[in-house]
Order: sequence, then structure tokens, then C-alpha cells
Amino acid sequence: SYVDYQHRGLVRFQIDVLGLDTVSKMGLVIECKHWHRIYKQRSKLIDAVKEHIRRVERLVKFCEWVAINIPTIRRVQIFIPVLIVLRPLMPKVVEGVPIVALSELGDFMNNLRSYVDELDIRRYQNRCYVR
Repeated sequence: SYVDYQHRGLVRFQIDVLGLDTVSKMGLVIECKHWHRIYKQRSKLIDAVKEHIRRVERLVKFCEWVAINIPTIRRVQIFIPVLIVLRPLMPKVVEGVPIVALSELGDFMNNLRSYVDELDIRRYQNRCYVR
């Protein structure tokens, strides 16, 4: 895993946590939020999800450059964006991005394949994937 990855090339972007599993060939692109009253500001959640989607799309588009710093990225076939929050929220998926409470993270990780298959979760093909 890589924490606080900051890409400083032509296009700049930051990823809180990049979890790469070369066995399952899945990578989690995680954005962490420390909100207290998000349930009163749904638009804030939607904006955060949209911005996170833009980050993941930049990661995919510029993966060759990212691979210079993180060569393991070439061994991951699919990226999944995830938003981690302190407290459980509804809905659990916004625009295809799972919203996972910190207390639910263990279950989410242990059952990731099931969640990805059962829920309408965004998946991004890694164009830099090398078998």
C-alpha cells in the first residue's frame, strides 16, 4: 500500500491510499474523509465522490508516469475507487463509488470480490497492466 501518493507531473493529483493486491489483481484507490455532519450536506458527499472519480481517471490516464514511482501498479488489472468515512452513511454507493465507514472496512476488505460483483461499483481497467 502507498499512503499519500502525490503525482507531480504535467497533471497533479493526490491519492490518500493506493492499495495494490497483485494476487487478486485489484487496486483500491481510497479517499479518506473526516466529516462529522455529512448527513446534513449530501451535496458535499456527491462533490467528494466526483472529485475522487476525477483522481482515479487521472491515475488511469497517467499510469505510465505513476509506474515510474510505483512499478507494482503494472501488476494490477482493475482499480476500484473507495471513499472511507468515520461514521456509517446512507447511501452505501454514490455514482458507483462505495462509501465505507471505518468500522465496516474489515468486512468490506474481506468480502471485496462479493461487493464488487453484487453492487454497481465502478471499475477502471488499468491500461498499464502487464501480465
